[in-house]
Amino acid sequence: MKKKKNTEIKQESSEKTNRLYRISQLIITGLTFIILMAAFIHENESDFHIPIFMTFVVFLISFPSTILSKKLIKYGNTIKNEFARIGYYLFALPIICLTIVLMISAVLNGIFSNIPTPTELGPALGQGLLELFIVLLFALVVFIPYVQTIIVIILSALTKRKVLD
Repeated sequence: MKKKKNTEIKQESSEKTNRLYRISQLIITGLTFIILMAAFIHENESDFHIPIFMTFVVFLISFPSTILSKKLIKYGNTIKNEFARIGYYLFALPIICLTIVLMISAVLNGIFSNIPTPTELGPALGQGLLELFIVLLFALVVFIPYVQTIIVIILSALTKRKVLD
């Protein structure tokens, strides 16, 4: 009887945690769309294909990033000292993410520097934009789990629920 109640409590807690992650995915997707639409309205108000495409990419990336976000929160919950936990979420994780993105950018820059640069402006700009787009995709893959972790922590604090015990 007691084991049955424990499994019911764990299942209910898991459902609440999954709901928080679904809400965080929608928040990340919505913020991406709003920010990119605002950025592209300044450039050309009729061009909305890129914000919609990037929003779709962010939405797809947010599903596998949930797994990494759960691991980040699980590790953060093992830290007993409050100041160390705050430092982990506010300083250590962003520095690690930024270091990974800079390393990926350096590797891609090394790869693209071996490709001969065209002498005309159009193809050279296209090559630079391709490199920028690839770096942006890698940056999204690296930073979305961190952003999702922060959003889930804020949502769990607002709903007064403990996440991933």
